[in-house]
Amino acid sequence: MPDASILPIVLLPALASAVGFVALLMSRPRLWLTMFMATVPFFASDTGHGLTASEAITGGVLLSSITLWFAWHIASNRGPLLRSWADFLLVSFIAVAVLNLGIALANDLELFGWAVDWSYFILMLYYFPLREEFGKDLPSMRSFVSIIGGISLIMSVQSAWNFKRRLAENLVYAYQIVASRSTLLGPFFLLAVCIAVVLAVSTEERRTKILAYGILMANLAALALTFTRTIWVFAVACIGLSMLFLRVRNNVRIIVSVGIIAIVAFIGAYLYNPRITGVIVAMVKTRFASSTQFSGGDHSFETRIIEVTDVLRKVKQAPLGGHGLRATFVTWAPIDQAHHITSYVHIGYVGLVHKVGLPTALLMFSVIIIFGYRSLRVAWLSRAPHVDPSVRALAVGTFVFYPAMLAVIFMSGMFDQRHGNALFAFMFASIAMCENFLVPSAQPPISDSRQGAL
Repeated sequence: MPDASILPIVLLPALASAVGFVALLMSRPRLWLTMFMATVPFFASDTGHGLTASEAITGGVLLSSITLWFAWHIASNRGPLLRSWADFLLVSFIAVAVLNLGIALANDLELFGWAVDWSYFILMLYYFPLREEFGKDLPSMRSFVSIIGGISLIMSVQSAWNFKRRLAENLVYAYQIVASRSTLLGPFFLLAVCIAVVLAVSTEERRTKILAYGILMANLAALALTFTRTIWVFAVACIGLSMLFLRVRNNVRIIVSVGIIAIVAFIGAYLYNPRITGVIVAMVKTRFASSTQFSGGDHSFETRIIEVTDVLRKVKQAPLGGHGLRATFVTWAPIDQAHHITSYVHIGYVGLVHKVGLPTALLMFSVIIIFGYRSLRVAWLSRAPHVDPSVRALAVGTFVFYPAMLAVIFMSGMFDQRHGNALFAFMFASIAMCENFLVPSAQPPISDSRQGAL
């Protein structure tokens, strides 16, 4: 039993912090959203030891603050939030998914585990405050691009540092190089690369160009250290696709820049440690060679095929209501040569249907399709010569990343992951903000103020 005399010492600072946080949320929402964007990548990094106290506190703050923002926005009558069918379907998906609780209880699933998985959906609601606060005017949009660039730079440096630290711990065999990698933040790095490469070759402002190239190189390095061949292939494909929306001069810059960066990176790595660099190059060749061997060679591909076959059997048993969030199934793992009981499905589309049922899953799939079309539209309109480079970088970068995002959902389910739902919020907000400046028929910005400083 804690001493009652120390309760005021604990409660008063906690209460003061809560009041200050609410005041910050209402008076400086962009600063609050910056904290959200900076926190999510680290919150998304699973510890592998269940839900820790720090993760529970961080998650509680993120979920409660978005609830407070919605309440404040509605109470202050600041305008409608549901402006399109995509907005309505997104909110409907999260609301209808609550009904999945009854199915989960009927299947004897743990209530706490179900609640944790459902709470991840709420992270997608950050799409609304991001759109409202950073889509007001051009300075706000530029602040948004600068913030995500800075956060991606911090993430890439931290990822490289962690890789080096893990590599230095008892490195004996070559396979430990790949074991030292971290793949979770790969999609974040790829998105940053897509935006940074367009901004670097589009802007004529020297300071912005230098910063964009710095962010590009840092995220390319972090992307390389994931040792994920799918992400590597999509990095090349995304950069190539972005060239369709840029001028010939900008495309030449991309080719020259990427070539120089690759050469300098290889020479620098070889001079730093030629032995490890040679081993890494050989391992990269081996990983790509295994991709052509779908039977007996690429165990990752074989695992997904077996896994989705087992999940589809469960889907056929309850196609309408699903089996509940965090529902488990039994599958064979070729790598371990053993049967596993798991709730994680690599092919996210099938995994979502398995857990919430086809009708509810179709709500989310419809949101993704609608925003995909809107992303293509803003990317095409950004080709106009008068478009601000930041708007063009966000529009084109978001669109060329969209196919990669769809593939990532296919290869590593995102719907039941923290980082996946936060990434959806960012993508949807970026598309909606670009529409304010590029689509004539879009909802006009909610403010004409030119004060874009954070």
